[in-house]
Amino acid sequence: MARISLSYRRYALWLAALVLLIYGFFGWLAYQQYSEARRAFEQGEKAAAQGEIYTLLANTLDSLGREADRLARWDELYQQLAKPTYFTYWYAHRIKGGHEISPPFDALMLYDSKGKALGRDADNPLPSHLGQADAQQVFHPAGSDVRVVLVRPLARTTGKEPKGYLVLDASLLGNLKRGQMFVRVDPASLSFSLSAPTQDIRALRQALDYRPRDAGSVAVVDGLVLRMLFLIGLLVLLPTLGLIYFFTRLLGRNVRHVPEVVAALRAAQHAGETVDAPPAPPGLRIRELEQAEQSLLEYQRELTLANRTLDKKNRELWNLAHLDALTGAQNRRAFENFWQTLQSLSERKRRSMRLMLCDVNHFKAINDTYGHDVGDGVLKAIVICLQKALRRGEQLFRLGGDEFISVLLDCDDAQATAVASRCAAEVARYPFRDSLGVQEPVRLSIGISPATSDAGTPLNVLLRQADVAMYHSKRPSSGTITLYRDSLELAAGSVFSSSVNEAVYRAVETGEGLHMLYQPVRDLADNRIGYYEALLRIRHEGELLTPDQILPVVESRHLEKELDQAVIDALLRALYNGTIPPDTGLSINLSASSISSDSIVSRLDAFRPFLPALKIVVEVTETALITRMEDASSNLMRLRSQGFQIALDDFGSGYSSLRYLTSMPVDVVKFDISLIRALDQEAHHRLVAHLVEFICSTGQQTVAEGVEDEFILEQVRKMGFSQVQGYQTGQPQELRPRGPQQLIVRPG
Repeated sequence: MARISLSYRRYALWLAALVLLIYGFFGWLAYQQYSEARRAFEQGEKAAAQGEIYTLLANTLDSLGREADRLARWDELYQQLAKPTYFTYWYAHRIKGGHEISPPFDALMLYDSKGKALGRDADNPLPSHLGQADAQQVFHPAGSDVRVVLVRPLARTTGKEPKGYLVLDASLLGNLKRGQMFVRVDPASLSFSLSAPTQDIRALRQALDYRPRDAGSVAVVDGLVLRMLFLIGLLVLLPTLGLIYFFTRLLGRNVRHVPEVVAALRAAQHAGETVDAPPAPPGLRIRELEQAEQSLLEYQRELTLANRTLDKKNRELWNLAHLDALTGAQNRRAFENFWQTLQSLSERKRRSMRLMLCDVNHFKAINDTYGHDVGDGVLKAIVICLQKALRRGEQLFRLGGDEFISVLLDCDDAQATAVASRCAAEVARYPFRDSLGVQEPVRLSIGISPATSDAGTPLNVLLRQADVAMYHSKRPSSGTITLYRDSLELAAGSVFSSSVNEAVYRAVETGEGLHMLYQPVRDLADNRIGYYEALLRIRHEGELLTPDQILPVVESRHLEKELDQAVIDALLRALYNGTIPPDTGLSINLSASSISSDSIVSRLDAFRPFLPALKIVVEVTETALITRMEDASSNLMRLRSQGFQIALDDFGSGYSSLRYLTSMPVDVVKFDISLIRALDQEAHHRLVAHLVEFICSTGQQTVAEGVEDEFILEQVRKMGFSQVQGYQTGQPQELRPRGPQQLIVRPG
């Protein structure tokens, strides 16, 4: 027979598994059987108690009804109806004395055929007028009791008009307890919680509160089950104790020898030396332990030599794995490891934390314009600025591209905003123009997630919230720093909704869902429509996505040129179909990247055949950052020479208004809605008036955007604006095609 040699751990695991299996099986079986029996018993007791109380309640109401019917046949009642003048005397001697009515009732009153009481007694709770004679039984709340009011018509013959009515009042709780045999319900616990008068017996049942009598048998069963479990525990634990004694006394000595060997090896490892094994204990030995001790001794020598090399390699590998090679900041993997460590620490001591996500505005444009070397220099400078602005102990991580993140610990909204403000200020002060030759200002968009002290909050949730806030900061008229709030989800939902992303992609790639609305721009002199501004929408799930939902997706995915081309194609189809009325025109909004593109002139060449009959305006958004200013100006000059007009849109909403006016050919200046809406302020009114006068003196046309009421319309008219645009003069609308147009082709 082969010799069986098992490890001590295997013996211990098998023994523990066997004990747990036996005890767990019997315990589970006993618990299941007992729970099932007790549950069935309790359900039966509850159902029996409910049936008993409902039966007693029905019997009580039937008894009151029969007694009321008996009293309704009493001749003296009809005599009182015939001679009501004697009712007061009759009531005082026959009724109030308590000799003629049965004990269930507490009060009685007679009413004539019109519902008026024959008399009135101060101690009688019944009303002086009967409001609802057709209700024979009404339940009224009376604290923990219910008053039953019974109404019986008084008529000698069935079907005839009653001569009057008998109304009886009784305590339901008192009659329910009187003369009833309670078996399963505790009568002392009976009460009602009726909130309003009702005629519905089901509502009365729901308002009935009661407690079943305690069943002593449940306590007996509990004792039996406990004794059974105790006996099972003895049967399992006694053999287990014997086995544990065996292993502890005979084999435990071998197990205890292993820590002695490990301690000797650890001491030798710290000293950088080798060590011999301590003496083995006498008696039985475990083969695996002997082999492990020998292996430890053999490897100890090799480990001592390899540790120095490994430490050095580990430091190098950690730097490669956790540091960004370009900027020297920690990378995404380091951030994920830091977050896991932070969570484990937060489980012991909860700390309020926020994520601050920073993104470099228009970094792709800077990188494309000045080259990757300059782009890399910008990122390195950003890291220097952010590390300088962060508080002591706060770490900076580069998630990828131009996105950086930091975890802000133990700070409120004001402190988090202060840190973000320092970061933005440091970047704004850095001399990018002198050191890297970047002419445009380099700015950050910063989003801060809400405070959390929950260690279990998923990282992706906080990252998404910071991302939502950061993208909100990128929008026109938004601040550089945004604290996340739930209301931003509606505005930023399209950026992070996969279905909306897909809708935008389809519209850009195939034109599917692309929908154009047209808002008229009217001349103030004669109220004639000078041209229509084309406004982009995308159909998605039965709704129209607005630019606030579309542009964040386009900007985050760098699809500006592709979207402009899709809009150009759609407007060309509209022109060929005759959608734009004659003697008007069309304005096209183009992104900064398209305006600076070398191909923009050729892409707009298809509009030239329409120029003799229609005004074609190319709108440049003032808030867009145009990095290649010379290319943009050259392209606009060429378009202007071909007959296009150039409009500067959203004038006054950004930092580059005057620079665009002086650097680019501009025919039309469209004042931003924020300037127009503040015309009720005197200082603001004077400023806008001077700007209009100055721009008009240069020969450029002025357009007031966002005119939504008659007051604003009159103000811009007095200021001398050339044209006006807004809901007051024309809402965005669809234009119907009138058929293919006859084109006038210019020579050359």
